[in-house]
Amino acid sequence: MATPIIFPHIEIEGVKYPRVTLHWYDITGNSSWADVGNFREFRCAEVVTEGFVFDIFEHEGKKFVRTFASYIEEGEEGPTFGDRGCFPVDILRGESQHIIKIAELYVRARR
Repeated sequence: MATPIIFPHIEIEGVKYPRVTLHWYDITGNSSWADVGNFREFRCAEVVTEGFVFDIFEHEGKKFVRTFASYIEEGEEGPTFGDRGCFPVDILRGESQHIIKIAELYVRARR
C-alpha cells in the first residue's frame, strides 16, 4: 500500500487543492539609459506567489501549473476562482519545481 501524500490544502466541493508557495523569476524591463556598470547589475525579479494548485498540465511538450488564491464556493455553475496564475514550470526556482512535483502527485491522487 502506498503512503498517502499529506499536503496542506483546502477542499472545495469534495476536491482538494494543495497550498503552495512558489518562487519564480519574472522578466524585468527598463527603458531608461544605463552605463555598463548599471547594466551588469540588471537582473530578473525574484517573485513569490502563494496560492493553491488548480491543476498541472502539458502543452507542446512544456509543463505548466495553474494556481488561484481566491474562490467562491457557491457559484451557479460550481465554484469560481480568482487571483489566477499560469506558470511555465521552467521559470520556477529549484525548490519550487520540487514542490510542484510533489503537488502533481497529490493532484493526480485526487482523481
